[in-house]
Amino acid sequence: MSNPPEKRLKSCFIAAPAGLDLGALPDVLSEKAISWEWAKAAPGRVLRPSDAISHADFLIGIFDGSRSDYQVFYETGIAVGQGKPILLITNGRRLPFDVGQLPTAKIPLKSHSALAFHLNIFLKAPKRQMPEEVPRRSVAVSQLVEPPQTDVNFRGPNSELESRAYSIVEACGGRAVAEPTDFTDKRYRPDLLAWLGHQDSELLDPTVLEVKARIDPKDTGKIEEKLLKFMQSTGIKTAFVLTSESPPPLKRRLSPYIYWLTLDEFEILVRDSRLSAYIRETRNRAMHGARDATS
Repeated sequence: MSNPPEKRLKSCFIAAPAGLDLGALPDVLSEKAISWEWAKAAPGRVLRPSDAISHADFLIGIFDGSRSDYQVFYETGIAVGQGKPILLITNGRRLPFDVGQLPTAKIPLKSHSALAFHLNIFLKAPKRQMPEEVPRRSVAVSQLVEPPQTDVNFRGPNSELESRAYSIVEACGGRAVAEPTDFTDKRYRPDLLAWLGHQDSELLDPTVLEVKARIDPKDTGKIEEKLLKFMQSTGIKTAFVLTSESPPPLKRRLSPYIYWLTLDEFEILVRDSRLSAYIRETRNRAMHGARDATS
């Protein structure tokens, strides 16, 4: 049975500080045949943001750390109230918790490839649940083996292990897509892209998950090289290599932002909302020459 057609998003409202250089964003939207608008003076009147947002299919909010960000917060709130899909782009400003639940990319507006990547995953990923809709953790994550059905035409997880990782993310209020296509280098596609912004949007929205049964010690360097190149080209901050067996010891780490865990360890950290704390602690330990600790 074929998948239902993906709903096409054809128009966008851009909430951004007045006069901001949008960089490559207009070109990226144009390449996707997406029209865009933002609040500006029109002959004889001012276009009301609420009217423009109501007529758009989705909103892109851009934060630059200036006072004008408060207007972007306001317009983003309007879009939330109208149930519009929202993508946020920030230069690193820490966003409030309720806004931080939304898909967020920390990328420069001049980077065409990074903007195209994040727009692609936004357009094709399942709709994010808002904070009040996040399910309670009343079901053990390990019991949810099969991924929930969505109306998005994505390739499903390729193995039982990938399905388990997928379900760990979904059961704890996040979302994931398997083997996303059309993004950057065709020679490498991550097993899963996951959004765990309810734990830490700055670090985990999105993050990369590579899932392996076991790993030969001689392959650890190649795996980290591929992940690091992908992260550098897309602006993604973190990646996880998840294994069913204990991962091999790492003689030399290429990046303190790539984390090696068993699926059991990952499940516990996500379930207990300790993943971001683990990331920060492990990164600090790696930068000071200490070994990792998952407990």
